[in-house]
Amino acid sequence: MINSYGTHAAEAFQLVLYDSDCWPTRTNDGDIVFQYHTVNNVDAAENFATMGIQDRSGGYALPLSYANTPVPGFRMPRSGSAVLITTGRETSGAYAVFENSIIDDDDEGASSGNGNGSAQNGETIELSIQVTNLGTDALPPTSGILTEIDPLVELLTSDLQFAGTPAGGSVVSNPVVVRLSPMIPDGHVVNFSLTLGEGVFPCAVLPILEVTGPVMTVTGLRVDDDNSGGSSGNDNGEFNPLETISLIPFIWNSGQNTATEVTAVLTRNNNYAVVQQNTITLGDVPAGDAYEADGAFLVQVPPGVGNARPISLTVTLTDEYGLSWQNNFSYIVAETILQFEKIRVADPEPGGNNNDRANPGETVELYVQLRNRGIGGATDVEIEITSVSEGASITPALIDAGIVSGNSVREVNTPFMVSIDNDVPEPGVVHIGAIIRCAELAPITVQIPLIVGNASFCEDFEVAGNGWGVYGTPGLWNRQSEIYHSASSAYYCGNPSTGMYPANADAYLRSKRFAFNGHGTLVVSTRYQIADFGDHARIDLQTGPSTYHMLADLSGTALDWQELHFPLEGLPTASKARIRFWFYSNGSQQGEGWYVDDVIILDETEQVSGEAGVTIPERISLSQNFPNPFNDQTSLSYALPNRTQVRLTLYNIEGRKVAELVNEVQDAGYY
Repeated sequence: MINSYGTHAAEAFQLVLYDSDCWPTRTNDGDIVFQYHTVNNVDAAENFATMGIQDRSGGYALPLSYANTPVPGFRMPRSGSAVLITTGRETSGAYAVFENSIIDDDDEGASSGNGNGSAQNGETIELSIQVTNLGTDALPPTSGILTEIDPLVELLTSDLQFAGTPAGGSVVSNPVVVRLSPMIPDGHVVNFSLTLGEGVFPCAVLPILEVTGPVMTVTGLRVDDDNSGGSSGNDNGEFNPLETISLIPFIWNSGQNTATEVTAVLTRNNNYAVVQQNTITLGDVPAGDAYEADGAFLVQVPPGVGNARPISLTVTLTDEYGLSWQNNFSYIVAETILQFEKIRVADPEPGGNNNDRANPGETVELYVQLRNRGIGGATDVEIEITSVSEGASITPALIDAGIVSGNSVREVNTPFMVSIDNDVPEPGVVHIGAIIRCAELAPITVQIPLIVGNASFCEDFEVAGNGWGVYGTPGLWNRQSEIYHSASSAYYCGNPSTGMYPANADAYLRSKRFAFNGHGTLVVSTRYQIADFGDHARIDLQTGPSTYHMLADLSGTALDWQELHFPLEGLPTASKARIRFWFYSNGSQQGEGWYVDDVIILDETEQVSGEAGVTIPERISLSQNFPNPFNDQTSLSYALPNRTQVRLTLYNIEGRKVAELVNEVQDAGYY
């Protein structure tokens, strides 16, 4: 059974029956008579509930009857119906039962409603009760008191008068005034108790009143982010930062009555959106109507809201009686994060040689790949060429790239055609300046490096940034234009003001990620002055998050520019490799520092030798480990001027051998 008239969860309870004082049992047959309006509680899931009475003293079920006739079906009372339990009735005389509720809901007299003849939530109605005499004798004129037993109604008057009626006849009372709560749900059955005057059997009946009402729902909000009707966006149907978006509600009244003078109010539930226009007047919404509203809410995504942030909104509909309905909606901030990813080169004949490389004298196809790291799409994308370094030309100046969907990488279908002069150095880099535009973002300025020659990586530091980062001691690594190997820029590790590196420095310069195929030769142009007392300049190839392969450990003085070559054959492949230049100094002597320029990975692996342009150590040396002191690991580096047997053994402070690190023949080079 349901307590509190359907407004709370179901409860199980015991019903104890007593003989009624209003009409003592006269037949002494032990029967208990049920007076009811409807019977059958089959719910939507075809579940049945059974009600029965048991004589606790004898342990036997008592018969269920109505007018001395067994009614087996009564064991299934309808959900929401009312049941009156009395003692056995007279076999002769008048017998009053509830027949009908008659409703007056116009705006005349004490009533205040819409005049449709039904009880609607929020109305004040005039209610008359009709009873039928099912007895054998006439029902005499009588009075009655109507009492509400439902917390969702209020009786403003309660006295009823009934004229007499013969057996089998019906009679209608004078009206009482009933105020129906706006919170009564559609289809709710209100229960009353009617106490009749003396001499009428039974002394009470149970009138009921079915209340109807509107049931309003906002089934959806259409997102409109074009440049009309108050919205200001890119018309992609997404919540993009800085857009002003129109939200048009779709309304449905699934109830049995018209919702009158309805207003819709939009509120936000977090700070990821600003509601600029929060109210729409909908007017009357007839029962069964479903349509898109004429008005719209206006919402803006403020600046600084991150990609994929959730926006939570609530729409509240309220009618003239204060009855309200709420629907919640969630959206995701679809930020567009568009950036240059990489290029692909094709050099088909007759302008090239089909090796997918840019070579001097060729005209190549340059395909640009763009990445969108946000979930919002980039629309109306275009790439405009603004500059190209000396020795090359490019056409066209502008390409329409269309759309780059969220969380995707897209190669633009149309290539740029790049013509490279015969005298462009090989290997080398052609720097192409470009602007990437889309409807969602401010223009993005990028530098596109085109490697010329048989190299998989090439950096001359002529363009600031370009994916290189500095970490560690602040201000130690600087791109400068005073000392350089080629063109006009190089990186310097040291203090530009003093021309010396500081004590206790620890910082590194690291390249952008690139694909390493497990072979080739790293070529680095460098000059340095580094104290031989525990200070180190180290060159590494990084192939994993914490995997570094040391290629060189430099110290001493080499103030003339040197071109160092490091074979990479045999190192593990990596899709996200980096080159790292790491500098470390202790607290003793300092030097001028370290310069790095023209970092290239040639496609072919070179063998370390004494040929021109390749630096070979002049002597055998074992450098101080670094860092020192250290926690769980440290690095040892050494140099070999020629091929020789190498044994490197580790001892503890007591002179006991701990480990043999190296015991093999090695070629000349840095280890």
